[in-house]
Amino acid sequence: MKTKLVVNCLAIFALILVSCSQNASKTSTTKMTVEKIQTIEKTLFDEGNVLNLVEAERAIEAYRAYVKENHADTLAPYYLFKAIDVSSGTTNPERTLTMIDELIAQYPNYEKAPLALFMKGFIYETQVENLFEAQKSYEEFIKKYPNDPLVGDAIVMINNLGKSPEELIREFEKMNE
Repeated sequence: MKTKLVVNCLAIFALILVSCSQNASKTSTTKMTVEKIQTIEKTLFDEGNVLNLVEAERAIEAYRAYVKENHADTLAPYYLFKAIDVSSGTTNPERTLTMIDELIAQYPNYEKAPLALFMKGFIYETQVENLFEAQKSYEEFIKKYPNDPLVGDAIVMINNLGKSPEELIREFEKMNE
């Protein structure tokens, strides 16, 4: 009986040790991920403040890995937005749009979710050149966030979709007459 009690206590103690070591390992991995992100961020821009595309890809991967591993963490939407921001400066608008949809779906209350939705319209307009999707995104932004300071900009963007720079200049000159 005494031997059985000792064995059970040792088993419980072993489970506690394994559990604690797994939690410590997870915390350590998270800390390393944040440190890795901070290290990569230092190399994102060269001396001329130009985005280094190789480092941008590394940063996006690191941000996304953090979000995947720490979905419920308060830093997850922050890092996802940073991934969106960096990705918008690359030549992969589809990836950026996918991440914007992910941010809006998974973190709808994140403070920069409205800006992400506005960016979606802008990316559709300027990078993808899909004016229908751009208008849809701007209208969704206005509907979801009617009190956002960018609503006026979204309305202007909708009104100017598809207009050439020359047309915009003529309209501006007409308004000033």
